[in-house]
Amino acid sequence: MARLFSTGSPASRLLRPLVNRLAPEGPAWVAVRSGPAQGVRLLIDTKKEKFLWTGLHEPAVQEAISRLLRPGMSFWDIGAHVGFFTVLGARLVGDEGSVHAFEPVEENRRRLQSAVEKNGCRNITIHEVALSATPGEAVLHTHESSAMWSLAGESAEGVTVRCETLDSLDLPPPDLIKIDAEGVEVEVLRGGRKLLSDAERALLVEFTTPALVDEARELLPAYSFEHLAGNHWLLMSH
Repeated sequence: MARLFSTGSPASRLLRPLVNRLAPEGPAWVAVRSGPAQGVRLLIDTKKEKFLWTGLHEPAVQEAISRLLRPGMSFWDIGAHVGFFTVLGARLVGDEGSVHAFEPVEENRRRLQSAVEKNGCRNITIHEVALSATPGEAVLHTHESSAMWSLAGESAEGVTVRCETLDSLDLPPPDLIKIDAEGVEVEVLRGGRKLLSDAERALLVEFTTPALVDEARELLPAYSFEHLAGNHWLLMSH
């Protein structure tokens, strides 16, 4: 069933016009309709972000998170956006577990905070910070929508944000880290060499180019790299 309604499937293409007609204008509260995150409440733009509403958002990542997280574990969501994977992770780790969501973009972070409250999640901590190779400040550049910002790029619109490194965070160590950093994913990994070498960890990383996968392989020789789908990879220490 998941394949039948996956992004780009014939059924998905047939349903898209209907979803577009039914979707309200502007930000609205929706409940995810299918998949592991079914029932999660999100505040989204239902025209531009309908993939979140339908539950078809990055199905391979959803499946991997559902397989890897267990009650009591710790999950770090880097590039948490509006909370799709954050809230899913919070469900999976339960009250005894913890989720740390990192989202430097103010508009996204407001919606993320609203989603945490709407879903009654008490095990999520939101961090107003970007992750990079070095601590300090950097400029986030906008892409086509406010949901897409990156430390990489040279667009005219930008906002200065505080940066930390994985190694500088004073937090309980994670069992699973999801990284969606829009082009600076290797810089995020570079800032976590100590954290990523001191215990067995799993990483779900979206690499924007094949060259970045090669860089990450050189940086993390103790990790296996499994291609999941599209730009998404599962890295496991061994």
